[in-house]
Amino acid sequence: MENVFLKIVKLPEFHNCYQTRIVRDFPKPDAILIDRAKNSDKVIAFEFKPPHCDKREYITGIGQSLSYYDAYPFSYLIIPDVTIDSINIPEFIIRIIEKSNIPLGLIKYDITNYEIDILKNSSPNFNLNEELRNDIIEKSSPWSFWMDTSIEEVAQILHLINNLKNELKTEKNFIMTTIWENILSKRYKTTSNSTINSFKLNYQLFFDHLNLWTKNFNLTNLGYRLKEISISYGYTSNEFIDALSYLLLTDGNYLLLYRYIHEFQSLCTFGNKGNESKLLEEIRDLRISNGYDKNSYEIDNELVDKFEKNGDEWLRVLACEFYKKGYGKGLTQILSDISHKIPYMNSMLKTDFLMSNYIKNKGFPINWMRISNLLQRGKENLNVI
Repeated sequence: MENVFLKIVKLPEFHNCYQTRIVRDFPKPDAILIDRAKNSDKVIAFEFKPPHCDKREYITGIGQSLSYYDAYPFSYLIIPDVTIDSINIPEFIIRIIEKSNIPLGLIKYDITNYEIDILKNSSPNFNLNEELRNDIIEKSSPWSFWMDTSIEEVAQILHLINNLKNELKTEKNFIMTTIWENILSKRYKTTSNSTINSFKLNYQLFFDHLNLWTKNFNLTNLGYRLKEISISYGYTSNEFIDALSYLLLTDGNYLLLYRYIHEFQSLCTFGNKGNESKLLEEIRDLRISNGYDKNSYEIDNELVDKFEKNGDEWLRVLACEFYKKGYGKGLTQILSDISHKIPYMNSMLKTDFLMSNYIKNKGFPINWMRISNLLQRGKENLNVI
């Protein structure tokens, strides 16, 4: 899917959009594009179908794509340009869409070179309300939102949520306040409401993105199984850490992150790692010099090439690479994400995704043996159908 989507984000129809795959709500699109412009209603869901499916699977894709209109104003079905039993699949589906007069968009792709063609643009089915827009934007990271969560806190929150479910208490404000008072306040000593709310959101997004609880804050099958593993083996056990690490790779989308980093480090040249604070300030200065506020990420399309040419630091070049791939709302967001999530998560959550810290002129050595082993036995260990 990545090869097709890299072509899609470069089309004029999706100009200045960034992509994410991390959402909590059912139904769950394969990918989402969000317009970088502030207060935009342009949030687009995509259902992707690979080659070599049977005809029924492509028809099912129509229903899946239509279900996304429950939460997203635009929806597209992406299908290969194939013919099965003398039936050209794109032509067949476009006839269904046009005869049914549904707002669904349709994109076909060539399975040999991934060239794409928009057969029909999606029409907006509704306008986003402010609450839904904020909910989607908050969860718009392409990789699991992770800040300072510890292994112990993950286990503690899973236990607490399970107990609250038994008491039939699932209202969001009550849930997050209870988590703060019983778990997080012991670690974060603050009485500032704004700071407390920030911590609550950070932890909520972590559990949202890993699909550990539902929209109503009940444990999912994954969340319940992870809780059971923590009870049986303990939160410091290899069993619990491995299960959590597997979810970070799959539901959290870190497998894609590490694969892109590996490709980047194999093909690109760079100097030192780079200082995050200095690079962030440089981006903000570029925005101001072009007549915008320092936090105006909408201008970054015009700045990314200039920012990239200003040096060869690892952080700088990698942030630009990800931005051009359509990841991240702005350069500052991507830069902060890369700087914090890669080394710090490896240490705090003991994932062992990295073999060591940053190595000058080489980057971060990724532990592919560890990752491969987790992927091979992850589903079996979690035992979730």
